[in-house]
Amino acid sequence: MIKIMIADDQELIRESLKIILSTKEEFKVIATVGSGKEVIEAIRREQPDGYADAGYGWGTLYQVCEGSISGCEGYCSYNL
Repeated sequence: MIKIMIADDQELIRESLKIILSTKEEFKVIATVGSGKEVIEAIRREQPDGYADAGYGWGTLYQVCEGSISGCEGYCSYNL
């Protein structure tokens, strides 16, 4: 099972993606977050296999992908 975190600033988008991904047995949504700070906190806390974003701001995502945020090494986003 693939553990996924969903990041977007719009709650409706987060919840819609969660509903869609939850219909697939191979995915488990372990967190939904609405800010860059929450992305970092949730990665450190939940240790997802990956995370989905629907056009989130690139600053935090870029830092996470390049591994420059302590505790978030090895993570990158899967843009939907």
